[in-house]
Parts: sequence; structure tokens; C-alpha cells
Amino acid sequence: MKITELPALASPPALTSVIPIDDATGAGPTSKATIQQIQTAIGPGMQGPPGATGATGATGAAGATGATGATGATGATGATGSVAPGFNSVDGFAIDTFEEYALGTITSLDKGSGWATAAGVADGGSAIVSRTALDGRNYQALAILNGQMGRKFGWGANWNRIQIFAAIRINNTASFTGDGYVGICSGTTNMVVSATTANFLGLRWENTTGNNFNYNAGTKAAYYNQVTTPRFSTRRVNTTTDRTSGAGGTTRTISATEGYLTYFFLDISRPLFATAATSVSYSQGFMMDVTANVEFSKSKSTLFQLAMGEVAATVGANTTLQAVLAATPTTHNYNFDESTGAFDAINFSWPFANAFEIAALIVRKVN
Repeated sequence: MKITELPALASPPALTSVIPIDDATGAGPTSKATIQQIQTAIGPGMQGPPGATGATGATGAAGATGATGATGATGATGATGSVAPGFNSVDGFAIDTFEEYALGTITSLDKGSGWATAAGVADGGSAIVSRTALDGRNYQALAILNGQMGRKFGWGANWNRIQIFAAIRINNTASFTGDGYVGICSGTTNMVVSATTANFLGLRWENTTGNNFNYNAGTKAAYYNQVTTPRFSTRRVNTTTDRTSGAGGTTRTISATEGYLTYFFLDISRPLFATAATSVSYSQGFMMDVTANVEFSKSKSTLFQLAMGEVAATVGANTTLQAVLAATPTTHNYNFDESTGAFDAINFSWPFANAFEIAALIVRKVN
């Protein structure tokens, strides 16, 4: 095929026009077409090779922080720490502040320190309650209602002198007749108000003359004055034995206001080693707030300091505690034995619906 230069076109064809050429003569239109027009008419040429890669662009801004992942599994419990050198509560102190328990009805006492491995007991309608101190803080207490509590010492019956410290109150607003007990007993099964008491020695709030707890509104705090005297007593099976004179005073008072705790102190000594069946001399000393002092507030922490203080030669005596309570100790001696059970536990009894509350309890083994 012969290609002849095309003559100039009278007017450029449209971009979509096809330029006819005679195959025999090679003649085309008389008008000329530009190269651009021809390229446009017959389509683009082949694609050239890729150009060189451009320079890397600047780093973009950091993306938003992702959501927090799920919490991992709890790690293993660490090893038990060592006891401070030279001191262990079992060596001489049994303590319970009742702060570690859940609120509500309670039957098993297993917190605190210095107690026997077996849990103590709380029966009747006993409960852990929350109360408000004068500074607005809450504190917890064991409330005994129509029942009693008992707990074995970590040292069992291996003692010659023990001291009982307690911060207490009565939750009621009217005078009443009460007959509670506090002291030591044998085990926690047949305690002082059982029909088959094993063995008990301590103090009894006797109800021989009607309302022996007389309610007073007080000036700053309500309290109970004991009209009849607390009595040193022992009990076996179903018989309580009053231990005669020297057994208390009518000025003993117990707070009825939750912000004003009363301190109670009972000191018991048996200075002779003997077999269980041998009768030996037991000495007891007792102190509690007097009427002139009951409206001064007291704390759990101060009770701990008092319990770790002096040990007087005379049972029941404690000059620091006497100053705090504005009281003098009541003391008495009598012979008794452990033939029906060894004295290895603390025992509080309160068989009435108006609660007897214990905010802190400490038993100190002197020797």
C-alpha cells in the first residue's frame, strides 16, 4: 500500500471522525490533518514504562489509644509473713475487737488473735452490730441477746493469773432486772447458763431486789447504775454459789450510749500449782466505771494500752486503770477447784433482749 502525504483538510474532522484513504490509489481527503488529530482519531499509543518511585511521605500523626485490655488473672497469694521476734499474741494476749466480722447474726467467733484454734461460740440472738463513736467513726461490737458467748484461750488452762479487760455498754433506755455473768469456764459447750454447767468462776450481776439496773439519762450520756451489788460467784451443773462478802458496790455503772464505752476489769489469780481435784485459794479483783466517771468517753485503743501496762502485786489493783475509772478495786478470796472441768475459756452471759454489747475484749495471761 502506498502512503501519500495527506492534503490539508478544509476543516479538521471531529475527534471521533475516521479519515478515509483509498487502498488502490492511497489518496485521501484534500484537507490535511494534524498529527494530534490523527492520534486522537486512531486512539492513544502504547503505555510507557512506570515512572520512578516518589520520595517517602512524612510520617502521619499517631492514632488514638486503643481500649484497655481485660484484667489479668489474680496472682498467687504471697507467703505468710514472719511473726515479730520475741512476741506472739498467743504467748500472753487473747484479743478480739469484732471489727473483722460481717455485720449481722453470728454463731461462730473465729477472728482476733491469741485464741484457741477451735472457733468460739455466740448463741441466742447474738449479732455483730455497727455503732458510732463520738468523732463520727463507726465501730463494731458483739451484741449478746438472750444468750452467751464463750471462747477458749490459746494457752488453755495453763495459767496462774489472768486479767480480763472489756469495753462494754447496755443498749436499752429503761430500768430492768438483769442477771448476767462474766468470768471463766471449762470449754464452750456447757457454759454458765447451761442446765449442766461444767465449771464457772467469775462475777454475777444479781437480780435479788427488782430493777437492779437503774436507767439514768445523764448529762452527756445515758447510763445504768447497779442498784444491787455485783457478786463473785461460782457455778456447777445448775447450782450457782454466791461467794459472800466483798463482792462489789452499788456505784458501778455501765454506759447506755454508743459513743461512751465503759471499761470492765476482772483479775483472777490462783498462785498454787495443784491437781484438778485439789482445792486452792482463788483471788479475784474487779473494777468498772463509777457514776462520776461514766460520762467520759473511752476508746478501744486506750483499752489495749491499759491491758499492756503494769501488773500490781495485789490482785485487782492497777493504779493507771484506777485513775482512768476513778474507781477502787473490789477483791475477794475463796477456795475452789477444777474437778469438774479446767478453766480454759472466757464466758459472758446475758439472757435478756436488751443487748449487752462488747466492743473490745482482751484477756491477758500474766503467768
